[in-house]
Amino acid sequence: MNWLIPSVVCLLSIASAAPLFGQTSDVAGMLRLLDDETAMVAKFDKSQLPPESKSLLTEATGLLPRASRIPISRALVANGVDEFLFVVSFADTFDDLGYVLFAKPDEWTKKDAEKLSADSELVCELVRKVIGDNVVLGHPKTIARLELSRSDHGSQAIEAAFAQSAAAPIQVVLTASPNQRRVMSELGVPRALKDMQLDTSLLTKIRWVAISVSLAEQGSVQMIVDTDDAETAQQVWEILPEIMPTALAHQSLDRIESAPEQVHAQLRITKGTLLTIVQAEVERQVLAQSMKHLREVMLQMHNHQSAYDELPFTITDDGGRPLLSWRVKVLPFLGVKEADLWRRFHTDEPWDSPHNRELIKEMPEAFRIGTSTTMEGKSNVMASAGEGRFFHGRPSKLEDVTDGLENTIMLVEGADAVAEIWTKPSDFEIDPARIDQQLGGNFTGKILISMGDGEALAVTRKEFAKQIADWLTTSSQ
Repeated sequence: MNWLIPSVVCLLSIASAAPLFGQTSDVAGMLRLLDDETAMVAKFDKSQLPPESKSLLTEATGLLPRASRIPISRALVANGVDEFLFVVSFADTFDDLGYVLFAKPDEWTKKDAEKLSADSELVCELVRKVIGDNVVLGHPKTIARLELSRSDHGSQAIEAAFAQSAAAPIQVVLTASPNQRRVMSELGVPRALKDMQLDTSLLTKIRWVAISVSLAEQGSVQMIVDTDDAETAQQVWEILPEIMPTALAHQSLDRIESAPEQVHAQLRITKGTLLTIVQAEVERQVLAQSMKHLREVMLQMHNHQSAYDELPFTITDDGGRPLLSWRVKVLPFLGVKEADLWRRFHTDEPWDSPHNRELIKEMPEAFRIGTSTTMEGKSNVMASAGEGRFFHGRPSKLEDVTDGLENTIMLVEGADAVAEIWTKPSDFEIDPARIDQQLGGNFTGKILISMGDGEALAVTRKEFAKQIADWLTTSSQ
């Protein structure tokens, strides 16, 4: 996943529904914990979030890696925590990317603290640690790194960016240290930045970027880009319209007078327009991500047949008793980390044995469609089961399909109500009379499906209902 763009989209979604407020608390203590490896910091006050922002916030945070998603959702409901930082560091890997940092509340009970990591054994590896006067919530590897590298001197670039950016409902700072910029100049732009279409030589001359979003009904988005020299600043200004999202292309972009080596730009935009743009971008990214997941699972199911001459099927004991889902059998083909997870399963034990139950929290993202944060450990990537369908109570092959792989559904997006623990062996039989209750729900009016040939499609409910009789069966007879 590209973490940069989803992170900014997530944070803009918060700002788009929040009223303007000033910096009411001193965050200097929190900023001092951040070092030069920090890539992004976002600060906001959850007490200012109105009810209408919650659904969009939930959907947007779902774009982030699990290790970021869970700490944010827990901090949002923590008693006594109004302001907190969401931090991403170059020092962390994708799987433990992002952590939450906030000042320890004066009135904070043991029960309040325990709620932050409650049930974490079922959703992700989540650690709560008090460092000085602050609380850190994140992946165990991140916490260990912060304890070892703690310096309390902070990052001068981040402090300068916060000091110069305007007070607003949300403030986002992106930065790279001189060493990180040198690495980019030698090895190229990280994958997470390629979508911005910036030349490597230009990107390595940018010290930091600060974004402030103030949303009255007639609001603005302000951006300060701090560069090495005036020439670079002018180049950044000239390409800004080209790298802005298409939906913002017709908005008024002004340059505010500032230091020669800085670009201080202001985009005038109404609250309603920004909210519409953010909602559209969130849905676009969630849909693209979910389609990618379906295609990946399908590809690896094909690879499973190439290796074992059959599609992945429920793991059973010698007596035929179901033990583990077909999804577990796909693991060795999904990647190195997933192959390691496969080796840790006791395949002669049921999904809910004491040992196998511990692995539920490590569900690969590939088995996830949409961004629901209430289904951690559950998958809504469902295999079409039933007599005459791809999965019919016994191992099957692609060659069993006589109606054309491109015309036969193999995987489908199940509704949240029918999602299952991803390791639990269970058959999912689509009932044509209960499509609305069984399928979709993540994308307005659409259902995601994957055909036997590996093609992932987003079809309307009307089209699905019309084609269901042909799509579900492996034979035209």
